[in-house]
Amino acid sequence: MEGTLFPNRPTFPIQTTKPHKKQQHSSSSNQQNNLKFNPSLPLPPPPSTNTFPLDSLLHHLSHHHKDPSFPPPNQDAHALADDPRLDFLTPNGRSLLTTIVHHPLPTLASFLDSSKSQLSKVDVASLLKGLEISREWERALVLFQWLSAEGGPKLDAPAIETIVRVLGRESQHSVASKVFDAIPLEDYALDTRAYTTLLHAYARSGRYDKAVALFGRIREKGLSPSLVMYNVMLDVYGRKKQSWNEIVKLLDEMKRNGLDFDEFTCSTVISACGREGLLEEATEFFDGLKARGYVPGIVTYNALLQVYGKAGNYPEALRVLKEMEERNCVPDSITYNELVATYARAGFCEEGTAVLDAMAAKGIMPDSVTYTTLIGSYGKAGREDEALDVFRRMKELGCVPNVCTYNTILGMLGKKSRSGRCWTFFLR
Repeated sequence: MEGTLFPNRPTFPIQTTKPHKKQQHSSSSNQQNNLKFNPSLPLPPPPSTNTFPLDSLLHHLSHHHKDPSFPPPNQDAHALADDPRLDFLTPNGRSLLTTIVHHPLPTLASFLDSSKSQLSKVDVASLLKGLEISREWERALVLFQWLSAEGGPKLDAPAIETIVRVLGRESQHSVASKVFDAIPLEDYALDTRAYTTLLHAYARSGRYDKAVALFGRIREKGLSPSLVMYNVMLDVYGRKKQSWNEIVKLLDEMKRNGLDFDEFTCSTVISACGREGLLEEATEFFDGLKARGYVPGIVTYNALLQVYGKAGNYPEALRVLKEMEERNCVPDSITYNELVATYARAGFCEEGTAVLDAMAAKGIMPDSVTYTTLIGSYGKAGREDEALDVFRRMKELGCVPNVCTYNTILGMLGKKSRSGRCWTFFLR
């Protein structure tokens, strides 16, 4: 591995196959059995708003700048006339804003064409800001696109920054990435927040190369990337193939710039390792964090648990859970969902079902992926009836099966030449 962040790499044995039953009960397996799920481990309350899912960075960013004072969309246009937050508008600007909000969306572009003289007398960036406050993102987009087509001095950095905020707040990432394809962003000096939102939009729409190119231009402009911007780029590289060396370079750069890693940094890097199957790198990164005094949180632990669980490294996954207990890091619903899946992948169907049942008893909803993994585990063990029992309980508890769930059951029954039962099962 290249880079200077991790000079020493410890190695761990990886168990990729299910242990034989004799091995499970032999005296030589006492150490492994000690790592098994502790039934006395307290189950968590239903997840709070402070708990983020494993791959939560971009979801967090999409809501990071929301203003709770913003009214809901489609507010009564009459209220615009007296809204004190619009006092920055001139009387003509407020009147024009009210007209735009009232005007039917399909013909708004034609209206703007016929109102060029009025628009030339107002600050269009202020109109966009007014539409942002009014939560009229579609009308703001029409106005911005009209402005882009017209060109000229009205298309300036404040106007671009405003529409970036509008589309980012409404999670219109695909729209934003397409809108800015036609605009030479290198000609404008945007603020860090606007660049971060654009990077976020490219990342969420899967346009990773565009995000990398934009990040390069940001550096060329001499801007210092923020922690959030680095986190977005870590996620971008984590979703690109074979980009671990780029992640290491970014981490080293963050250290040189004096930026402390946060929960999103750590969980994003570990999740990136999981996508590439880099278990040693994930372990080394995690151990390096603790050696430098970082105290892992629930999101980081969950990311590491998922890495080991997906790799079938059952002992290491349970070691993570044990460490969480020792550090008084209370597991949440994501932890337990991953624990069920870890048991299932290792072939411990009964243990997985026991955790799943305990979750249900506490009102914690296992997700469809967890159920599907457990159903598949029973199917691989040739225990179709028990797999179908899990499926029935899944529906009874209100968890909606997905396509993978049905495909797993169809494949399981089909391999056993039970096609008649397949039809009976799905038609009843």
